[in-house]
Amino acid sequence: MNITTASRKAWNKSKIIFSKYLRRSRIWLRRNPNRVMIAFFVVMAVLLIAGRWLNKPEPPTEPAQNEPRLVETYSIGAAPRVTVQARVEKGNVITISAQSPGIVQKINVQEGQSVKRGQNLISLSSNYQGGNAATVQRQIAQVQQQHTADTYDQQKSLLDQQREVALQTSDNAEELRQITDRSLGETRDLIDLNEDILSEIEDNLEDLEENNPNNQNDPLILQTKQLQSQYKAGLNQLRSGLRQAEYQADDEEPPAELAQLQKDLTLQQLDIQAKSLDMSREMANLQLRLAKVNEGSMYPGAPLGGQVERIHVQIGQQVNPGTKLVTLQSSGQATTVVALVPRQIALSLSKIELTRLNLGDKSIELAPTYVSHEAVENGLYSIVFNLPETENVSVSDNQVVAIDLPVGLADTSDIIPFIPLDAVYQNGRQAFVFTAQEEKARVQPVKLGSVFGSFVQISDGLKKEDQVILDRNVIDGDPITIVNQGLLTE
Repeated sequence: MNITTASRKAWNKSKIIFSKYLRRSRIWLRRNPNRVMIAFFVVMAVLLIAGRWLNKPEPPTEPAQNEPRLVETYSIGAAPRVTVQARVEKGNVITISAQSPGIVQKINVQEGQSVKRGQNLISLSSNYQGGNAATVQRQIAQVQQQHTADTYDQQKSLLDQQREVALQTSDNAEELRQITDRSLGETRDLIDLNEDILSEIEDNLEDLEENNPNNQNDPLILQTKQLQSQYKAGLNQLRSGLRQAEYQADDEEPPAELAQLQKDLTLQQLDIQAKSLDMSREMANLQLRLAKVNEGSMYPGAPLGGQVERIHVQIGQQVNPGTKLVTLQSSGQATTVVALVPRQIALSLSKIELTRLNLGDKSIELAPTYVSHEAVENGLYSIVFNLPETENVSVSDNQVVAIDLPVGLADTSDIIPFIPLDAVYQNGRQAFVFTAQEEKARVQPVKLGSVFGSFVQISDGLKKEDQVILDRNVIDGDPITIVNQGLLTE
């Protein structure tokens, strides 16, 4: 028998023995389930007790009773600093934006180039072929304005001539009335003479008719009657002419009134035409100026001298109003930093301590140039600082920087205390802080006011020069040693 055969037999024998014990174990478990459960719980209890004993923490080492705690304090009377975000507004950086829609036809400058005030930067067109509707409109307006200017003097002269004609016509009518009035007396005299002659004719006719034997005077009577008829006809014409002349010569009659009304109406119409002519000339000038303004929006120019920093578009690009075209940088323009803060901070800004501006890895201190008295944006007040020219290179336009604002009037007897929020303890009934008194920590109840960043206003409970303990590992009566005293910032 070799080793392999012996091993196989031993393995088979072991399997038989294991199967026998497994079968017996199953039978025992089915017959004794309660004992199995009790044994399981006992094992689990032993494991839990062992785990707690192994993880038991070491007892804390209590400091010696007379060993003082090292603490940091905050001095009442120093102005707390609230960190806020401010935006840089560089007056020497100007971005030229499109004022009308169009297509970039030509870029007349390049980055780094120096430009003068009014120099053309970019040319826009209305289509890709280079057509410019604004230029055409300007040309139309210019032609109309030139035509108005060329004909203005001539039209003015025509109006003056018409006014002169109206005046002379009125004078002529008045002269005719005067002539007619002067001829009235002569007409009346002629009428009287004709009436006398007619009366003599009638008397002769009567005598002829009374002394007419055998009708001898009939031919003479007929002639006399004919002469009488002629004189009556002439007399009627004279009387009719007299009445017409009196009507025409009377200033109270309609002909004279109509002549005056016609004169006044003509003069008023001429005045209106003269004003309309002046207005037309002014409108033509304004329309030309408007057309030039619209045309100028297609050729953006530099509002001031400077250097081209960036060209934001390329030839063939379509732009709309507001699209950035060119960024210029000029000298001599102030750079400001503007912070928007709530009303409480604006009113409580310290007038003694300087504000700290954090510019990258360095900080500078500045005094505000202006604090707004009214809310300027979303209920917030503005605080404006002028950045020194030497720091212009350290910031970019619209950059957001952090500034530390000193809140409160430092070193005055009427200062409102501010302390860090971390130094305040609160329970369900009151708020309190720990203060340093005679080298021990003492509980001091306080009343809280408004919150400024990470500082809270104390309306009652603290006085100037109190030392508020900032560490939170002290209790009332602990001996302390102050290791850091003074102003903390947010």
